[in-house]
Amino acid sequence: MAFRQVTIIGTGLIGGSLGLALKKRRLAARIVGCDRAPVLERALRCGAIDNGIANPADAVHGSDLVVLATPVLPILDLIDRLGPAVPAKTLVTDVGSTKLEVVRRAAKAFGKNAGQPAADRAGAEDAQPHERISSAARATACTPRPMQRSSGW
Repeated sequence: MAFRQVTIIGTGLIGGSLGLALKKRRLAARIVGCDRAPVLERALRCGAIDNGIANPADAVHGSDLVVLATPVLPILDLIDRLGPAVPAKTLVTDVGSTKLEVVRRAAKAFGKNAGQPAADRAGAEDAQPHERISSAARATACTPRPMQRSSGW
């Protein structure tokens, strides 16, 4: 197993697809979902997660990998809230479509452990919605994308 525990915050379409892909490829011993109760119930029923926890700070406890699979504005809020709760060695990533503000918030919340943004290499930027889900479920490679820091950072 690549990961002992993965937490997916946002277990809807993208987060749920990721959970199913991780399980299919046996990349995580345990997958914890974090969302609203009805969404967690659906994710549990379809087998995308092993356990559901509503509180993000509790959900990340013990995880090697945390995936923020919500729209971008909630991702920004989650970064601020999770900064103190996530251990330094935990990998945190997101599925948001924009990175500048996400990187700014991560630098503030995680300090020197903020890391680098990455973009998937699935070519999904030109895909139709059903192709994007298929692409996400393939767990495609991603490439770190260095960003130049400006004086505004």
